[in-house]
Amino acid sequence: AGMSVANRIMKNAGCAPAWVESGKRIRTAHREARAALFEVWLDQMHSSAYPTAPHPAATTQAATAQVTRLDAAGRPVTAAAAAASVSPEASVDAWREAVAAFEASIRGVNKEIAQFNLLVPTAWQQIPHYRIQQELQRSVEHFHDCLASEEHRRSVHAHTNTWPNV
Repeated sequence: AGMSVANRIMKNAGCAPAWVESGKRIRTAHREARAALFEVWLDQMHSSAYPTAPHPAATTQAATAQVTRLDAAGRPVTAAAAAASVSPEASVDAWREAVAAFEASIRGVNKEIAQFNLLVPTAWQQIPHYRIQQELQRSVEHFHDCLASEEHRRSVHAHTNTWPNV
């Protein structure tokens, strides 16, 4: 009871225990690491070199006619990208740099988690360390899900705009 009163007084005064502030920093750093990775991933997916699924209004023949070859990773390279100065190697390098930065950020978050786990008052409040490869895979899967839901939303919106007025 005494601890809850102390926490309430600190909260009302605008102060928080060190472990609460540390938890906020951990969540923020994790979110920022994923956001930075997402930006690069989204650039990769929306670049002319690596198109996502064609827009629902586009015909299959027109969409496949744009693809001239596959790069070393098996991704389609469009005629526009081949003609432009978009280099698949530069794109791969940008992704590798983003992954390395993400891994470094998660290592930093894990160090913060180690300190956090020493500060929390009870064991059930501890945060497990992030496994870097699992977190990377989970992030990319989440990005694909976000893109798929956005494409689905666009296709539904395009379809509803073609319905006749009744």
